Amino acid sequence: MVDEVIPYCFRPVNYFEGSPETSVHPLSQKLSFEQLRLAHTTSEQLLSWSISIDVAQRYQLYLIEPNAALNENLYNCTEPWFGPRCQYSFPFGGRRSFNQIVEAAFRQRTAFPDSSEAIVQVPCYILLECHRNGQSWCLDWREVCNGIVDCFDEAVDEEYCFDMEINECEKNEYRCHNGLCISSELWEEGEGDADCLDRSDEVLDASYIESCFQDPTFRCEEHSCRADEGTFPCGDGQCVNKFDECYNGRHMLLIESMTAKGNLTDECWIAMICLSKLAEQIHGSPCKTWLMNDSIYEFLKQCGPFFQFPTIPVHSGHIRFFYEEPYLRQQMNEFLLPDYICYNQQLCDFIKPDLIRENLTCINMS
Repeated sequence: MVDEVIPYCFRPVNYFEGSPETSVHPLSQKLSFEQLRLAHTTSEQLLSWSISIDVAQRYQLYLIEPNAALNENLYNCTEPWFGPRCQYSFPFGGRRSFNQIVEAAFRQRTAFPDSSEAIVQVPCYILLECHRNGQSWCLDWREVCNGIVDCFDEAVDEEYCFDMEINECEKNEYRCHNGLCISSELWEEGEGDADCLDRSDEVLDASYIESCFQDPTFRCEEHSCRADEGTFPCGDGQCVNKFDECYNGRHMLLIESMTAKGNLTDECWIAMICLSKLAEQIHGSPCKTWLMNDSIYEFLKQCGPFFQFPTIPVHSGHIRFFYEEPYLRQQMNEFLLPDYICYNQQLCDFIKPDLIRENLTCINMS
């Protein structure tokens, strides 16, 4: 049972008051503010009709000052429809409380890969514009100040994070690993749900984290991964090692970004994805099929003599993997390791490079 619910509101990014009448549910009743005022309808009554809060607020302003310029139309919805134009409904029959609706919605979620809709259900943090090689990246709020640059192009997700690292707490406070402070009383409560966002104030019970994709409560929705553990945030409280599966499917966003084709030929791209184990199938064709008939190694010959894969940085916006004529290797393993790791020398000046080629500074991994 859901014993706590985190309230939220649904607000479209580009909400346009003058949307076409065709978007209005046919069973809704169109009423003007003036009609409602003459009927002595209160703004509290509008809320009881499931009218949105912002419309009820504007109606209250109209009651205070009945100005023709403030007069507008609203739509009185019949259950189970709601929204500015009665265009929304929950897919559950009968009268249910919001808690019951949330519980039912989360309970019916299935773990990846059984749910084909898992990826599209992942929310994005939109207050920071995040890009990877010019492509928009669905940033989770847990990826902000987690010690890993996720927005390769701008690094805005790690900007000003040093202020948190040097933050000092009062004597009656406990300092979380991420630099935030909580009351010592919360820390001294003993075992229970963590109060630090990164869960560093409690001995971690990992069993419940695996079920976070079905858990709408605070312990999942409002907790992040430990920055020092180097894990990938699934966007719902679950933390996994890089390229491990999230139960909600968010790991597929990372894999999709890492498997960008770039300037590689189709054959080279297929070979590298399969041999690097970034994906198990390409366009519906299993990599096992390519490997069994040895065509994958013929594809590998279509790669250039010195090329980058993945075609985007693999870490911190500047660390890249390069391969040098991998088709000439005497022993070809199914897992193809890079020949060189290349990086920004100014950021890693303590490393002695083995190769300086054009603008690349690299160390040899062979």
